[in-house]
This record gives sequence, structure tokens and C-alpha cells, in this order.
Amino acid sequence: RLYLIDDEGQVFDHPDAICLLALMALRANPGTTVVAPVSAPWMLERVVAQHGGRLLPAKADIASVIRLAARSRAELGADGTGGFVWPAHLAAYDAMFTLLAAVRLMVELGDRLSEVRRQLPVGFHVQRDVACPWEVKGQVMRLLVEAHRQDTVDLTDGLKVRREEGFTLVLPDAGAPRYRVISSGADLAAAERSLEQFSEELLETVRRSTKLSG
Repeated sequence: RLYLIDDEGQVFDHPDAICLLALMALRANPGTTVVAPVSAPWMLERVVAQHGGRLLPAKADIASVIRLAARSRAELGADGTGGFVWPAHLAAYDAMFTLLAAVRLMVELGDRLSEVRRQLPVGFHVQRDVACPWEVKGQVMRLLVEAHRQDTVDLTDGLKVRREEGFTLVLPDAGAPRYRVISSGADLAAAERSLEQFSEELLETVRRSTKLSG
């Protein structure tokens, strides 16, 4: 796992670190391919689009990111939790190589990390966990997908509903009886409203499914 701190002492959280490295890679090699989990922040989509790149969404687990990055010959893959893979070097997460790649890109671009950080689009990424019994997790997801069949959705992993300048993702946790609701976008208030709305909808769907199964 890699944690980045810039020359001004700013610590990058994992969503910002993905965007930072992707921005540097795309500036050095416009049009390149980036792989990230479906839960990656909305501003990564903006970064990739602004530089003519291609963003491939993967399931939100570390193995899926590696497989898709290697298969697509992506420049960079990121798992969203500090793991980065550079398939041309090695089809595995490699923090040391990522650090060296970041330094190389800084030299090539002539920018400090703080300068690259200021080039990132403004974005907000909020999330919440919602408990859900194991026995109804599948039914809950089916009901949610049905309820949003008229929306613009991505079913790569969980239910990702797109809105103007953002998205909300309802993602099942493979290792625990819960869902994670993630809302990401250009406006914090809109992201928080969407997070609240989908969390309430998810809670109600869990209650309804639990009653039906009982």
C-alpha cells in the first residue's frame, strides 16, 4: 500500500491519490487507459475525460483490478485502497515501483506534487455502511435494480446510478452482512443528499425483504 504526502505536507487520501497518479500518467501519455474499481471517485472520470483517456471500471476487489489492467494493457490500475499496478512493469500491486513512477513523472512533467494537486478538479466522495442480513442481500439488490431500471445505471458491481456531475453506488460487502453506499460528485451538498436518499431507500428495502423472508 502506498500513501502519498506532497511537498506542502498535504496527505492524499486514497481517492485523491488515484486521481493524482492518473493525472500525471495522462499528462505524460494522453489517451492512455486507466483501470479503477467502480467505486472510484467521480473526479477520476473527469481527469480521464479531460485528457482523452479511457477509464475501465472493474469490480471492487483487488484481483479484478489486476486482471482487467493486465488484459486491457492499461498504463495504470488502482484498487482504491492504496494499491497500484503498472501492468507493463508487473501484473501485481507494487508500492515501491509506484513511488518510482511518481518521481519519474514529476521529473518528466516538471511539477511538484502540490502543483499537480492544484490541477485536480474539485470533487467530493462520501460514504456510509448500511447493515443487511446475509440471507436477503441478493433480494435487496434485485429490488433496487428493478426500482432504478429507468435511470442511467452501471451494474459492473452493485448498483451505480449516475446523476448530473456525479453518481451514487450501492455496493454489497463480500465479507460482511452490509452494503456500502458511496456518493461522489462535483457538489458536496448534492452528494450528501444523494447519500441520504439512497441510504434510506436501502434501509427500507432491507426491512421489506427481511419481512418477506420471515
